Amino acid sequence: MTQGEWKNRLYYGDNLEVMKGVHLRDEDRIPENEIDLIYLDPPFNSGKNYNMFFPNSEAQAEAFEDIWLGKSVDDTLDDIKRHRERFDKLYNLIINLDSWAPNKAIKAYLIAMAARLIELHRLLKPTGSIYLHCDPTASHYLKILLDAIFGAENFRNEIIWRQTSYNKSTKSFGTIHQSILFYTKTGDYYFKTQFSPYSKAYVEKSFINEDSRGKFMKHDLTGPGVRRGDSGQSWKGIDPSKVGRHWQPASYLYQKYKELTGDDLSQWPLLERLGKLEKVGLIQWSKGGKGTPQYKFYLKDAPGVPYQDIWAYQPGTAGCVRGNPEDCIDQEVKWLSSTRYPTEKSEGILSRIIRTSCPEGGLVFDPFCGCGTTVAVAENFHRRWIGIDITHLAIQVVENRLNEPSKEHHVREVLTPYRVIGMPVDATGARDLAQRNKHLFENWIVHKLGGYKPSKSLIGTDKGIDGLIPFSVDGKMEQNVVISVKGSRGGATASEFRDLAGVLSSNPKKYPIGILITLEPFADRGRFAGKLERVEFTPPSGIARPYARLQKLTIDEIMNGKRPEYPDWGYRGKKPKDRQASLGGEP
Repeated sequence: MTQGEWKNRLYYGDNLEVMKGVHLRDEDRIPENEIDLIYLDPPFNSGKNYNMFFPNSEAQAEAFEDIWLGKSVDDTLDDIKRHRERFDKLYNLIINLDSWAPNKAIKAYLIAMAARLIELHRLLKPTGSIYLHCDPTASHYLKILLDAIFGAENFRNEIIWRQTSYNKSTKSFGTIHQSILFYTKTGDYYFKTQFSPYSKAYVEKSFINEDSRGKFMKHDLTGPGVRRGDSGQSWKGIDPSKVGRHWQPASYLYQKYKELTGDDLSQWPLLERLGKLEKVGLIQWSKGGKGTPQYKFYLKDAPGVPYQDIWAYQPGTAGCVRGNPEDCIDQEVKWLSSTRYPTEKSEGILSRIIRTSCPEGGLVFDPFCGCGTTVAVAENFHRRWIGIDITHLAIQVVENRLNEPSKEHHVREVLTPYRVIGMPVDATGARDLAQRNKHLFENWIVHKLGGYKPSKSLIGTDKGIDGLIPFSVDGKMEQNVVISVKGSRGGATASEFRDLAGVLSSNPKKYPIGILITLEPFADRGRFAGKLERVEFTPPSGIARPYARLQKLTIDEIMNGKRPEYPDWGYRGKKPKDRQASLGGEP
């Protein structure tokens, strides 16, 4: 597919299944060996908002396997075994996990990540790069996996990003950084060096000379070592061989000469090049014309200092760097003082990575795209993109973000159209989603109705609760509409309706209304409703209104715009802490 035919893609689904192309048409599959840059920030200890923080809990580990893997660990392990010949080091690591993984949760996590990294390796271009963002509790495990899949020889950097200014810790040094592991697929990869601005102190100390073209510093016109060719000959009475050096004009001089004259300096013999450089004033002699000549390097041409492997915003250093007087050191990668989404990252991090490792017009891929920082920055810098997230709400957030100004760039220009793949747009699509992934279907329908997925800690031992829609008739006491989703083709059974009625009966103040969502119609409701049939709520107007305590909606009705009936005159209650627990990975 040519770049002109390309449409950016936003997938709703399990990224492992999407990368494999499960349930996708050929034209919707992610192209193999065509991704220029992969950035991922997979959930782990830094992703506490994902309900996947499980230091030693077997129960939470099982929930992790069920929710995030979308299949059992054994099934995912079988996927890895199928790649045994190609990734033999990885295979040996994984089959011996029991001997070195500290608990079941980390074992499940590493198996999940190994399966995904295998697919990412397959999709990446030979000249492509991958940046894996993680925190210190996971970085050492992930580096082992990356070494086994991408090769230790293709490890380029562990970038340290300062994520905050201070972390109070009474029994250890405060952790204020995260790691970004940078690997390439081969030794021949795209990398465009980026530069940070000089400090004002450095400029004042080094660019102390000035002519009509501006301030400049002097650099050696020679390089170490004796040469026998033209570069070792005498020029203007100076013999570089006597001091063990040779003439070596910097590439900067060739560019500067062409800028000043329009001519290509390289077409001339070396000693004539030196004469031409002197003629246009690019060579500086010491007073009296004695000593070894040097060349002029102008401040206006200076790109700055190449970025190193520590990215650390330094508050309180405004005015220390050249450029904007309000900027501090490493201002671009400043941490966010407030976020609108769990684990959201600064756009500056992605700006730096994308400009470095993806050519303009290249393809960027984020398999845990979350709130869409990666795809938003890719848009800003004229790159094509692919994003995947496992939650319906995250897809909505990304779409909203693509149509609003960015926090850091203020202008949003959608360069190319994009498609959302995997999100149901009609009842047929909803049924297909229910068949292929029960959890995705439940998440999607709950969020579509304006609800959220509660954690087990919030709902306690109540069963049959797949989602909650909070409301309050007095602005104080929170009540909830209980959502129970049944994804089987045959519709709900009588016992499932009875289970929902039981939840309402067990706590009528907390759960006054229940809704059963089915794929197909379910007619016989009355004999299970009993005395729960109606409940009244009085709005601020003072006129009581009755609502059915047990309601049912089919997928066809929902896709045609029908919604649950419950008091909707304004919810002002406090949001539960885990209201966004199921939003999925990001950044």
